[in-house]
Amino acid sequence: MTMQNVVGGVPTSGPGVPEPPQVMVAKQWSIAVNSPKYGTFRVYFFRLFDGRTMCYNPAKRQWKIWRPYRNLVIGKRITTKQAKRAVRKLQDIRKVADAIFPVKHASKVKVKR
Repeated sequence: MTMQNVVGGVPTSGPGVPEPPQVMVAKQWSIAVNSPKYGTFRVYFFRLFDGRTMCYNPAKRQWKIWRPYRNLVIGKRITTKQAKRAVRKLQDIRKVADAIFPVKHASKVKVKR
């Protein structure tokens, strides 16, 4: 019996463990997991050619698909594109930091000259 599902626009099928089509998979691996509720089982991971990662949990029969976080790396010779990306990332970090740790500004201070 072959199951056919679509997860995030990627079709999955297979007689045992459902898998995405091999033409879409760049790399695949699995890890063993020991759970007190489900026992020991393997979680299957698939790195797709478009950069996303899929994983299948056979204990829950559940798929997850996500795009991994890209780290910010700045070398010696920075391009305009890299600079824009760095500014955008730093602005995002500042927004999150301001939301978590709001800054209480003191009243205006007069400077003696």
